[in-house]
Amino acid sequence: KDGIKECIIYINNHFKETLTVAELARRFGDNQSYLSRLFKQQTGISLINYIYEIKINQFYQDLVTSGKPINVLLRQNGLKNERTAREKFKKMFGKLPNELRNSEFQ
Repeated sequence: KDGIKECIIYINNHFKETLTVAELARRFGDNQSYLSRLFKQQTGISLINYIYEIKINQFYQDLVTSGKPINVLLRQNGLKNERTAREKFKKMFGKLPNELRNSEFQ
């Protein structure tokens, strides 16, 4: 369905903003549970996890290419909940952001 494709494009272009399932559902004319279910069926990943993966991947790129403080990079990538972001980062990359940054430069 084109709606999910449009949703993915929107997320990829607006990941630095605060994105919620409710806001995406309003934007794409679906209710939250329907949009979440459809997204998971078509992509194999939950909508909220997809949003986090896009944000965390961009955060990773910024982390290894810039010397900016980690909390600044988190905010720049729309990751407002630092604790959740750090947990998801560790799950994806096997290290916390500061551990990864420290190991990159040794």
